[in-house]
Amino acid sequence: MDRPATISEFVARANGGAFARELKPEIQAMLMAWDPFSQSEWKFTNQHRAILRLARFLLDPAESTAPSLDPIRPFGTPNPLGDIGDAAKVRTWEGVAQLYCEAQAMIPVFFQFARLAPAPYPISNLSMRELTWLSGDPALPLAAKLDRIGLDSSRRFEFTGEHLALLRSVNWRWIGWSEEEARESKIWPVVFVDAKRSYSVQLLQKNLGWELDPDEHGYHRMTNDQRQTISRLHQQLLPACQVFIENAELDNGCYAMQPC
Repeated sequence: MDRPATISEFVARANGGAFARELKPEIQAMLMAWDPFSQSEWKFTNQHRAILRLARFLLDPAESTAPSLDPIRPFGTPNPLGDIGDAAKVRTWEGVAQLYCEAQAMIPVFFQFARLAPAPYPISNLSMRELTWLSGDPALPLAAKLDRIGLDSSRRFEFTGEHLALLRSVNWRWIGWSEEEARESKIWPVVFVDAKRSYSVQLLQKNLGWELDPDEHGYHRMTNDQRQTISRLHQQLLPACQVFIENAELDNGCYAMQPC
């Protein structure tokens, strides 16, 4: 089968199921070579905002304790380049592939600098089934599942200042593509929260106002109360991520993740 020549044709053929192996080789190469942490300063635009509003977070399928951008439907459907083309009104291969790459880089920027006031917010991009699966116990009644992850019966999540502090402290990583994955895989390269080291100790201390002194081995030890707080908030990290990406505001402009 010939590869589609245009994004519009790609979207039309996809019918909700286009995968990376149909991409032109040069576009596969662009995605394979991309590193969202390759520079420290990024310019946030209206196009990035429109794309990020579509983002879907799920628990990392390899490490089920931390959120990952959904590697199958990162921006709504299994055809994220079509989703991006529609959201950003771009219809060239290079244009949508570049925006896909930039969107991965913008997610850590957005979580570091965007604003969201404490309040209850709805979650629109995930289904009730996807949300209740987060509870980790299929035998629980629906109300108990929702309560465990901080949701009410209308899928509204009570976002707090503690959630914001935690989101500001996460360690983001990047799942790149190998050449074989680019040819065969139905998943897309995405950013995710490091499941083994989900939070920066320095940022936790800054954002939560904690003092974590290292022990004789250099490990920073939490008190029992601090561990309970982190455990409770971590269980709600995915709905907090989803509420934040759907509702937080970030002004257009340049943002530095570290001093330039």
